[in-house]
Amino acid sequence: KDDSYTEMARCIYGLLCNPQIGSSKNATNNDKDTFINRVLPLLEQKKRLLFILPGFPFKDQNRFRVPYDASCVDFSEISFLIRLHNLIQALYQVHPFGAEALVLSDGRLYQDIFYIDSKDVEDYQWRLHDFRNKLNIQGDVSIIDLKDLIERADESGEVSKIIECIEEVISNRFKREDFFQGLVQGMKWNLNSRKLLEDYCDVWSIIRCSRNDIKEDLLVAWDWYHKLAEEAATKYAATNLMLKWTNLLQKFFPESIRCTVHPKENQFALAMNYAWNGVAWSGKWPGNIKDISTVPFYTLEEQKIKLVRFRSNHYPCFFTEEPYDQVLDYAKNVLKADGWNV
Repeated sequence: KDDSYTEMARCIYGLLCNPQIGSSKNATNNDKDTFINRVLPLLEQKKRLLFILPGFPFKDQNRFRVPYDASCVDFSEISFLIRLHNLIQALYQVHPFGAEALVLSDGRLYQDIFYIDSKDVEDYQWRLHDFRNKLNIQGDVSIIDLKDLIERADESGEVSKIIECIEEVISNRFKREDFFQGLVQGMKWNLNSRKLLEDYCDVWSIIRCSRNDIKEDLLVAWDWYHKLAEEAATKYAATNLMLKWTNLLQKFFPESIRCTVHPKENQFALAMNYAWNGVAWSGKWPGNIKDISTVPFYTLEEQKIKLVRFRSNHYPCFFTEEPYDQVLDYAKNVLKADGWNV
């Protein structure tokens, strides 16, 4: 409406609340006036905006959600990277001083908690960088390791002491609480069940059923897996509470805008959630990233699906039920240096 910095800040907020670029839930979780007052000094100083996003750890190893290795990067992650790029490009239309999306890859931070092999995590991060560079969006999207930041902050051991203290408090006071047991159930779903439960047939019952509903021959396995999930929940909660209470990310990036894949108060959710918690799916042969969604693999059981693989290395790319169509041959040029084959 005008050339003022206040109007610029208002337009930036509007873009972040646009469901095609950010999320409509951002308007509920973030007060407009508070956001404007926060970014106004940055705009007046003609600074680049920095959006930080913890995520992109590794491909989920729940055997019902993903049928391949933790190191695989498929079109879910790739389309999310493109969406981050699109966000930055959209912001340039109203913010000429520029912006940058910073991914804080948290795979190394959580690999031991979820029983993921360190080599898979390293390969996953390498492939993220590789696809980011092939897309030529490294000017808009940066990727760094979140654990590196925490280790830098933990030079004197204070961060480790805080985590240990929180773990002790959780174990002594909250393990029996319903909200903690809800987190335990979430950990059962997130642990590496492909590896941990590979010798069992009725894995669904072990992961999803309560102890009262489990068959007697699975009780030992259920108790063992439940104990692993409780330990994982304690460590996961302690690490996240440490980040929250120390405000560590904001101390490293004091002028940053916090983004998330889980809509929450005072954080900006982005358009595609849970890219690493499922497989890339497109009902039709994709011609646009809007055609790609992320779904749990088991939900495709009623459909006649085909797996499309990258041509150069045969890694999984996306699933579809539509046979390859020559008319849509242009689609495989989305990544010209590395097309795909069915």
